[in-house]
Amino acid sequence: MMSDGVCYPARERNRTMNDRKRMTPSKSKRIAVLLAEDNKIVRKGVRKLLGAEDDLRVVGEAKDGRQAVKMTRRLRPAVVVSGDGQNPPGRDGQNPPL
Repeated sequence: MMSDGVCYPARERNRTMNDRKRMTPSKSKRIAVLLAEDNKIVRKGVRKLLGAEDDLRVVGEAKDGRQAVKMTRRLRPAVVVSGDGQNPPGRDGQNPPL
């Protein structure tokens, strides 16, 4: 076990903390994530959780379904994290538009 309290495989035990920090993904290799959630507090919490991950990068936040679709087309994220109620204004998600 290293000084940071994490157990590493044998090949990593001899690496210093600085070596491991250099191994984290560069900004260009991080996974682009779009958050789509209508609840601002939930959005902030999820953004904070994802922001703590070295290999993820939150590229935008959408507050409703329409905005999520527009932002997805514009930003082209690899992943969209969506809440359970992502419906464009005027739609309830149960009945498709006619």
